Amino acid sequence: MKQFFKFFTASCLGTLAALGLIAGVFALIGMSNVASKNKVAKGSLLTLDLNRVIPEKSKNVDSNISFTDAEKTAVGIHDIKALIKHAINDENIQGLVIYSSGMTAELSDCYNLLTSLKEFKASDKPIYMYGDFLSQADYMLGSIADTVAVNINGYLDIRGFKAMYPFYKDMLDKLGIEMNVFYAGEFKGGSEPYRLNKMSDENRFQTREFLDDLYLEFINKIAENRSLDPVAFREGVTNLSFMYPEDALENKLIDIISYKDDFKQMLKDRFNIDEKKKLATIDIASYYDKTYLKKSGSGKDKIAVVYAEGEIQFNNEGNGVISEVKYVPLLNKIRKDKNVKAVVLRVNSPGGNSYSSEQIWECIEDFKEDNIPVIASYGNYAASGGYYISCNAQTIVSEPNTLTGSIGVFSLFPNVTELFEEKLGIHFDTVKTSKYAVSFSPYFELRDDEEAIMIESTKRLYKQFLQRVAKGRNMDVDQVDKIARGRVWTGKQALENGLVDKIGTLEDAIEIAASLAGLENYRLVEYPKIKENQFVKFVQQVMSSQDVSMPMSNLGTIEKEWLSKYLKLRTMMENKQPQMSLPFELKI
Repeated sequence: MKQFFKFFTASCLGTLAALGLIAGVFALIGMSNVASKNKVAKGSLLTLDLNRVIPEKSKNVDSNISFTDAEKTAVGIHDIKALIKHAINDENIQGLVIYSSGMTAELSDCYNLLTSLKEFKASDKPIYMYGDFLSQADYMLGSIADTVAVNINGYLDIRGFKAMYPFYKDMLDKLGIEMNVFYAGEFKGGSEPYRLNKMSDENRFQTREFLDDLYLEFINKIAENRSLDPVAFREGVTNLSFMYPEDALENKLIDIISYKDDFKQMLKDRFNIDEKKKLATIDIASYYDKTYLKKSGSGKDKIAVVYAEGEIQFNNEGNGVISEVKYVPLLNKIRKDKNVKAVVLRVNSPGGNSYSSEQIWECIEDFKEDNIPVIASYGNYAASGGYYISCNAQTIVSEPNTLTGSIGVFSLFPNVTELFEEKLGIHFDTVKTSKYAVSFSPYFELRDDEEAIMIESTKRLYKQFLQRVAKGRNMDVDQVDKIARGRVWTGKQALENGLVDKIGTLEDAIEIAASLAGLENYRLVEYPKIKENQFVKFVQQVMSSQDVSMPMSNLGTIEKEWLSKYLKLRTMMENKQPQMSLPFELKI
């Protein structure tokens, strides 16, 4: 019997060993396959086609928008910069190609990318650009390229900057909806689409001020990159002198007029690629998937980089938005982590809900009480609620073209009595136990005393906003009020009037945080952790297996623009609290 157990045990161990060996072989094969899939082909050209959503943090995109772009990884602006820098020393990458398809982008994103592209160009790796037509954002980036090519039937759409405001008042009047609007700050343009049919004089003035400032920098940057006379270039833009490829070539804005196939052949010739071989390329999203981006630093001490991007919305836990239910628990968790020695709050938000903004502001105060430095870093926007949540940081670092300030408040309250009673024939009656039991209902007109309550509530919140800024910036409330009133400032203007402390990048803000915390060795930890939208992921998998493009991804520029306006209007109508937000997004 003993012999039986001895042989039985030996057999079992042998079987297990064999299974282990087989599993190991399959694991090695699997690792080999993964390695081969993750390998970038030698002699590749890194391609940038940026006609898609570019978040601050990779994949941190509002699901309402990301669905239109779901077939590609939404690589964040800072990861794109890091990937371009990584490609400088990647021996498998021999150059970079920018393909244009009518990109619209935020100014700060363009300037951030330009800085990285300059570094790439300085490494003696060439940059090329091709466009069927070039938007202003396309050309802003392409102006740094060694060679810019445009299709023979293409054009350059460089016409200057604009800010377009949709106004809904007439539409609402025709529908029988009266929008009661209460606002504090004569420059607070966010309320105007619901109470006016055109821009107020104050809003027109402030818009002209910041557009002129941003446009001058745009002109000078391109003139510098292409060695153009800035005065002549600006005059040419004003007169549409560079629209057609022949004129752009003559004035040295572009280098080649070419069909796309000829452009690719030119690349093959320049890199001595055999006629029978394909041009090896890898787009930025694929390069992101195949590249390990090492986050700087090591050790137990941490600097938490918290990305606060998107609109500020009440009770929304989705990606690409800011809310109290998402950020308050997150910030509290970070504060309780004893290894976190400093926080960098990266803000890219036009604002939104006032209640949510206040809760996040209080979290920043808690960090300060615990002697944990908080540095704010501003991206494209840090306006209204976006400024509110960060105005109490020890140091505020802004991009020069950030749109910030807009310290003001407005409330919207619809009255649908005409729509329901006169147009739809629906009538409401009520029994109430007290004076205000059914007050502030859209089905009844506001009485004078109810309107007075709304006015007082808006003024009270504006006063609170001023106090929050005054405390955070060590200013008197009266000082803040002079530069508040809903007015929008560029980062450079905000530096002059004391709303920010320094002009710089996210990297600059991290260095300041490390200095204030007395850190030499530290590691960066990024928040929030991105939750994947499982439904979108499922649709992506189904579509990729069928090799079919998603219908939403085929939306044109106009459709995407109006979808964005619809989503903003819907969010505005659904909000129950007063708002702190910009009425527009500035694209170039």
